[in-house]
Amino acid sequence: MKNKCIRRGCQPIVIHQTPPTIKIEWLHETGKWEVLGQIADEKLAIHRIKEAANNPTYDLFVNNCQHFATYVATGVPQSTQMQVGLAIAGSVALLVMFS
Repeated sequence: MKNKCIRRGCQPIVIHQTPPTIKIEWLHETGKWEVLGQIADEKLAIHRIKEAANNPTYDLFVNNCQHFATYVATGVPQSTQMQVGLAIAGSVALLVMFS
């Protein structure tokens, strides 16, 4: 894909879910990024981005930027950050209750 993109003159982009909308920037203008994975089906990912752009709601717990990124990449909105945060909060609550 990299060579194909160079031939067509396109550049990688970064898509942010920033309330109240979705923001698109050129990768080279956003700083340094670590690539954690690749999108297997680009056409489907583009469809998901367009779908999300029609309803760019943001919710820290059920629709944050990590939910958005995993939804675009895989079709399943997930946030490991929220899962870890909720696990820690639950553990703290149990400690407080049983102290």
